[in-house]
Amino acid sequence: MKNKISSDRAAFAAWVKEQITRQGYDVSGLRSGGRSRFAEDSGISAASVGRLINSGDVKDIGVPSLLAETLRVPLGEVLVRAGIL
Repeated sequence: MKNKISSDRAAFAAWVKEQITRQGYDVSGLRSGGRSRFAEDSGISAASVGRLINSGDVKDIGVPSLLAETLRVPLGEVLVRAGIL
């Protein structure tokens, strides 16, 4: 079961990174500035943005709704992709 969880989180992380990049944020590296800008624009902490991109880990209950709003995707899609629903 652990591999399934890791695989699901990796897929979610890749999806989040792709969506953030599509919105015009350069999240290719720590010094690119895109992570910080996205964190500021979305209201998601920089640490949470890093976790989302690197491991697909969602620790804060408010992150999915902020992510959906900022990425302009339905909340349900974020919840399903994150494995919450």
